[in-house]
Amino acid sequence: MIWSAFLHIYQPPWQKKEITKKIAKQSYWRIVHILKKHPQAKITLNINATLTEQLAANGEMPLLRALGLLAKRGQIEFVGSAKYHAILPLIPLKETVRQIELNNLANKKYFGKSYNPKGFFPPEMCWDNKLAPVLKKFGFEWVILDEIAVNPLLKKTGNITTACYDGPSDLNFFFRSRFASDLFTTAIVKSADHFLSLIGKRRADDMLITAFDGENLGHHSPQMDNRFEEIIEHPSINMLTHSELFRVCSDHKQVSPGASSWSSRSQDLKRGIPYPLWQYPGNALQKIQWGISNTALRFVRQKKNEKYLAAQRLLDQALSSDQYWWASAMPWWGVEELLGGTALYLRAIEAIPLSAAAIASKKSHREFSRLEHLARLWHSSGKAGKIKKAFLRHESLERFFGGEKVK
Repeated sequence: MIWSAFLHIYQPPWQKKEITKKIAKQSYWRIVHILKKHPQAKITLNINATLTEQLAANGEMPLLRALGLLAKRGQIEFVGSAKYHAILPLIPLKETVRQIELNNLANKKYFGKSYNPKGFFPPEMCWDNKLAPVLKKFGFEWVILDEIAVNPLLKKTGNITTACYDGPSDLNFFFRSRFASDLFTTAIVKSADHFLSLIGKRRADDMLITAFDGENLGHHSPQMDNRFEEIIEHPSINMLTHSELFRVCSDHKQVSPGASSWSSRSQDLKRGIPYPLWQYPGNALQKIQWGISNTALRFVRQKKNEKYLAAQRLLDQALSSDQYWWASAMPWWGVEELLGGTALYLRAIEAIPLSAAAIASKKSHREFSRLEHLARLWHSSGKAGKIKKAFLRHESLERFFGGEKVK
């Protein structure tokens, strides 16, 4: 069986040094050691450049050199992405271009010629077809998405991962198997044979595409790094990078992927909600967050000169997906995290050397106070916990949202 394993590694730009180093030891170095031990093993890897820079600053240059060496040996294929893990369909196209450019510049700085991405990973696999021409201009050849983009009901089918797909702007698409990928996020898998039995009997020419956070190997899911290695060692497995799949992919189908993410549920797409964890209709917290975001974008990007550099850097970081994610309660919830990420927008506005920025700053601080009040209310009243439980039970969430006002 041909297996193309895609790993995504990332930490938010404000992550604590000790946490990044802990994850590097438990997961990133473990991935390196597995690949070194098994020269026949290959992965396709996304590392957002904000993590690349954190590792370099935190004494992990040997890790970056090891990843680069594995890329030279053909065991790692790097892909492009957005430097600060922004939800690309939800930000202006100019910001999408900037995030991709920043990601390319930083990763090329540290990986050199080993970083020459043909593929692209949109953060959280959040997709909209308007991104296609932008990616094509950058020279990307393919994009990886979740199968729900072409299989919105997540019907059981053997066709999702057994063909290559041609889509908008002549981009190629790969779609991960959600079921097989999610097996690496739990402790369900007990052995390589158990994994193969769970995904079902396959022919030698079948293709399996998985994609998941690399942090699941050893950090989030202890022992899954060992299971991953056992699967690599299985005699029935032949590993290829995504670009190598084109050599053996004889069946190309035309598709137009739907707006979605790798966290989207069928009921979300049915209601026209493609990115529920970052922008759910009626979620007053996320509405305030995006309002602050739009204010910052208007004021920070109005001029481009040396005086604006500090504000621009802060805004780049503030556009990361994390604060909206922590405000979803689906099922992740964190008051300090959603406030801390959103606060970067305030810092960006305050860094603008203009008197007009005082108006934007005052407005944003007022909105931030509303956000803090409401977030702590959701926490103390138990509302966030109720949303979390309903989400995990696959219940309707509409009763929790709509018409919420804050004094």
